[in-house]
Amino acid sequence: VGNTCYLNASVQSLRMVRPLSKYFIAESYRDDINTTNPLGCMGKVAHAYASTLQAMLSTDSFSLAPLQLLRAVVSKNPDLGGRGQQDAHELLETLLDGLHEDTKRPVKPSLHPTPKLESSTYQDDGAVAASAWSEHWRRNASTVAASTHGLLRSTLECPVCGLRCARFDPFSTLELEIAEADPQAIDDPSALSEGDDDSTPIEEPSEPTRTRLSESDK
Repeated sequence: VGNTCYLNASVQSLRMVRPLSKYFIAESYRDDINTTNPLGCMGKVAHAYASTLQAMLSTDSFSLAPLQLLRAVVSKNPDLGGRGQQDAHELLETLLDGLHEDTKRPVKPSLHPTPKLESSTYQDDGAVAASAWSEHWRRNASTVAASTHGLLRSTLECPVCGLRCARFDPFSTLELEIAEADPQAIDDPSALSEGDDDSTPIEEPSEPTRTRLSESDK
């Protein structure tokens, strides 16, 4: 397979999004495969990811070579091909996009005018955010979006006149800075409080159930 620690890191992280894992392990995603979406892969990424999750739960081996998943991801983003090291975040974004486009519901034409997507006061933020999400969901209804998409508020405010403008843009991943480690905690394990103890074992996803979309989204 080559150097694939970037793939391992991405899949292991995404696997812990439990509603999404249940959706694929139970094969509920098969009902949502969108074969007419030009941005999708005819279900190739979704099938490969589901097979990988199922193999991770059933295999008796300590290692797994997810060749099918790697090939499916590379078919969507050829830049991730080869046997060298790649960027884990880029792969995660490609995988999420592939899963989303493979299972996205067909877009329904809107019968309403484009909603207001900018807010001028803090009081308007809630209503504008709701409109922005409604419009995003109309175009991107999927279990993947329900599990991983959100809205990011960006605000500009004039320091002279106080005029304010806020927008709400959809995202599926965010890049965050990693906080610097506390040298005292590293040198002295007893410095960790009980609330910081991370020794709790990670549980496997429980019995698979499907993340349901409302009837109005079907």
